[in-house]
Amino acid sequence: MKKYIIVSVFIAFYVFYFCMSTGLNGSNDGGHVGLAKSVYYDQEFSVEKYYHIFVFEPDYAVKEGIKYSDRLPGTSLLILPTFAYSNILFNMGLKSVTNTDFDVLIASILPPLIGVLSLVLLFVFYSSFFKIDLKTAMILTVIYGLCTLSMLESTHLYSHAPSLFLVTFSVFYAVLNRNNKNWKSQLILISIVIGLATLIELQNILFFFLITFYIIYSHRLKEKKTELIKSLVISSIIIILFISLLLMYNYVVFDDFMLKSNKYNPFFPEERSFYSALSGNFFDGLDRLYTNFGNLSLYVNPYKARLNDIPGVFVSSPVILFSLLGFVKFYKLYKPEFYLFTGCICIASIIAAMHVTTLVRHIYTVNMLSYVPIVFFVKYMLSIKDSQKKYRLKFLFIIVVLISFVRISFSTISYWGRYIEDLFLFSKELKVFFISNIPLVILLYWKKNTFKRIIFRDNDYL
Repeated sequence: MKKYIIVSVFIAFYVFYFCMSTGLNGSNDGGHVGLAKSVYYDQEFSVEKYYHIFVFEPDYAVKEGIKYSDRLPGTSLLILPTFAYSNILFNMGLKSVTNTDFDVLIASILPPLIGVLSLVLLFVFYSSFFKIDLKTAMILTVIYGLCTLSMLESTHLYSHAPSLFLVTFSVFYAVLNRNNKNWKSQLILISIVIGLATLIELQNILFFFLITFYIIYSHRLKEKKTELIKSLVISSIIIILFISLLLMYNYVVFDDFMLKSNKYNPFFPEERSFYSALSGNFFDGLDRLYTNFGNLSLYVNPYKARLNDIPGVFVSSPVILFSLLGFVKFYKLYKPEFYLFTGCICIASIIAAMHVTTLVRHIYTVNMLSYVPIVFFVKYMLSIKDSQKKYRLKFLFIIVVLISFVRISFSTISYWGRYIEDLFLFSKELKVFFISNIPLVILLYWKKNTFKRIIFRDNDYL
């Protein structure tokens, strides 16, 4: 019975995230959709045809008077199959009832799906690595899904949701298989996953080096130099192939051999080079990412704490402060994993803090890694024998969880292109949602034993 409840919770999150969606929110996701539309329907990279329809200021690029998307191509690449699927469903007679472009409507199923798969990753990691009971693992997963930016990023077509999923999968996969002797296949798989993640957000390539070092250390591979060098060469070739794809894309589109797809954005001249883009005030950026001591009004005035001014992680999701306490125990019990997690968090934080435009969503890729150690605080809280102290700590925890839920909910419904009257806008599109998910239901039923093993086995989850 408990297994059915757990599966039902994930289904509920999937439906909830979809209902919280509103289609395109602005120029960011418009750039992804515009590029995907142009490639799918016109077999070209120029977005001139979709300018002011899907692509808006300030997120586009101009080269020789022609408009292009300034987004990296990875997210658009993920969107392309949804357009093919939307055409099949449309020809079957399905239509939008909210006047949402039907391609966009079907593509909007992608972020909720990635969001719920990320929650499954978290649940599996808690159950497998920390060996906690399923109830506690599910409660912590639910808190993450409702009280962090997971709610926002799982409900719009930005690059952050797939970026988090791919990087987190790589980290969790490496950790859960640290005792698995088949380390060569781990390196290859992680190279492919991080390679794809790099096409989505360029800085993700840096995580490859940290995860690779962790695999070398955890498997004691220094003693197997010949095998290790061969495997590293193969992994490097895979990463180089993905980087080459990005270079090739930018060369074909902009006639410029470069990595930055936003180099020709007319609104952000600082993006013309990595040096100018990363020339921001590091300490001010770090404050914006986490604490907002430089703008205390965001603590108490919710109308300022929205749009691109969503406050730092500890303000918008104060529940993660408990996770910060958990890192102490994490270090004592799991030093290699502690260094892997904190290394990834530091990489993302340093790059985002140095950027001229620092936004809290820029570190969303490591959001789940930042949250994971909360398990140590919860285990400590539940182990307290003094009933009064335990009650007070539980009460404090519940209050902070509720504050986090309220703040994140407000940030989500007041973001670009969202209004209170649009709350649960896509609940009107549930017919399309459920019909379009029939192939997924068939797949889950066909492979139900495989999925049960992945979610509920005590070890070797991934």
